Amino acid sequence: MRTLARLAGLVVLLYGAWMFSINLLEAVTGSNTYDPRWMLFVVLAFGIAGAIGGTLFLLSLDGPPRFRTRRHRLIGWVGMLICAALPTSLYYVLLLMVAISSAALFRSFDPKPGGPAVNSG
Repeated sequence: MRTLARLAGLVVLLYGAWMFSINLLEAVTGSNTYDPRWMLFVVLAFGIAGAIGGTLFLLSLDGPPRFRTRRHRLIGWVGMLICAALPTSLYYVLLLMVAISSAALFRSFDPKPGGPAVNSG
């Protein structure tokens, strides 16, 4: 379950960052026009939500102890869901991955006892 949740977080993080950067680059260079001008901001917001949501979700699984809370995981998952809700050709794949990773919301992913020591300094 933890590996699948990591995979979903990483995929949405990369997809959101890619969506944001490509659309911003195309808007700056003028190679793509957005019919209603506000649509660019909607697409950029979906990309930011995915990048931030994926990052927060991954931090809640493997990050520093202050990020390993269910609240951070839920906020990250909601950001991932927002990004996956943008209708694209990858819509069903992303939505399925995010839906399956919702099982991670109800589990506790504390470090295993006896595992390698983490140096916080």
